[in-house]
Amino acid sequence: MNEMQHYLTLNKDHVVPHFSIGWSDLLNHYNIVQVKEIWFLYCGGGSFFISIGNVLNSTDEYPAFIRSSTKPNETTYFDVVLSEYTAISSQLTLHKDFGDYLRATDLKFVMLCNETIKCVQSSVLCRGPRKPSVKLGRGWKEFCKISGYKNGDTIRFKFDGTLSSNLIHVRQIDPY
Repeated sequence: MNEMQHYLTLNKDHVVPHFSIGWSDLLNHYNIVQVKEIWFLYCGGGSFFISIGNVLNSTDEYPAFIRSSTKPNETTYFDVVLSEYTAISSQLTLHKDFGDYLRATDLKFVMLCNETIKCVQSSVLCRGPRKPSVKLGRGWKEFCKISGYKNGDTIRFKFDGTLSSNLIHVRQIDPY
């Protein structure tokens, strides 16, 4: 690394891409301590131009593709309060609006990805039409366990705004 060049390594994961080496050095070099908007422009030959913008003060200001974004009209999210049962169960029955949204995707599996970028595939179980319900099935219990979720936790399931992606960012939030 010199004044103008920083070497970063991308993990090349298509589900959850992130920089695995050099990112902390870049942030420390420019003394970036708050979340900022950062733009990457691919220049070819493995080179990128990086532009760092203003401090973002609210999650509503984050670009929609960032997992903690709550940008109105561009992100869709659903909050669920876990009970003693749902935090250890092999299935999670979704509330009607969340279930209807997931049913509209016609997905059979989703990737649940937590804040530490640990992802677990979970089945989507749609029942109906007489008594329609949607549940997260196989994978849900394992996801709760690796994420450390427990009774009383409020967790947010965030979609990037397109119904075609099976990636759901899940994180614990402060209760209302």
